[in-house]
Amino acid sequence: MEKVHIDALLREERGKGAAKKLRREGFVPAVLYGGKHSSLPIKLPYPTVERLAERIERENILLEVTLKNGKGEETVEAVVKEVQRDPVTWKVIHMDLYEIVRGQKIAVTVPVHLIGKPVGVEMGGIIEHELRELEIECLPKDLPSSIDIDVSHLNIGDSIHVRDIKVGEGIRILEDPDATVLAIVAPVKEVVATAGEEEEAETTPET
Repeated sequence: MEKVHIDALLREERGKGAAKKLRREGFVPAVLYGGKHSSLPIKLPYPTVERLAERIERENILLEVTLKNGKGEETVEAVVKEVQRDPVTWKVIHMDLYEIVRGQKIAVTVPVHLIGKPVGVEMGGIIEHELRELEIECLPKDLPSSIDIDVSHLNIGDSIHVRDIKVGEGIRILEDPDATVLAIVAPVKEVVATAGEEEEAETTPET
């Protein structure tokens, strides 16, 4: 898995007012959880965070976070736990990171990638992609960038559930095994009334 470096500054300011001020200054408020930092408030440069958020929607990324407090610095490894976006502007407004401790399993969400074009789609079917990411548990060394599912063999009426997904050794999917990941459904047929049927419907009195 690719490792991406990001600088983080420790912050003492808390609350909505402080968060708005940080955003005006070009930072995103964030919190680093896990490891020896049970809940460490930090701030991240907005341009870097925006680029990072766009990437983690497609793949999981291992972060090398350098924590700076003005007196010294410390580097830890982490993964993105949650990204919060403004519902109107869609800009990143907050981010949660989870520090990785070597030898300890972590629970993270991993994006699902569909590989190939289903046979059913070639015949006019439609993909209903229900779960676009899955929560898994594994050691950091086994963390995949994504979970790839070959869907080329699926026909109309076929579906894939969580229990059908094969993952690498040491990885456990935490989702409901019976949950539907995707299904190939028949297209909805639009019923168009004939002119005679429309006229009859208009003239038929209500009872």
